[in-house]
Amino acid sequence: MEPTIKVTLKLGEPMAIEVTGVQGTGCKSLTKPLEQLGVVERLTEKPEYYTQTVNPSLTITQSI
Repeated sequence: MEPTIKVTLKLGEPMAIEVTGVQGTGCKSLTKPLEQLGVVERLTEKPEYYTQTVNPSLTITQSI
């Protein structure tokens, strides 16, 4: 899934930002420029925020 940033603007309400398609803390780097537009009132992490990408690596050494 490709990363997507959804920005919702409603008159009289704070801007809402939702990130999809990103696991782990990568969403923070995507939204950082938008967060600089004002004060962050509330931050809610989705379950994907706590998911870590695992890059499996296997090394086998054999001595004769």
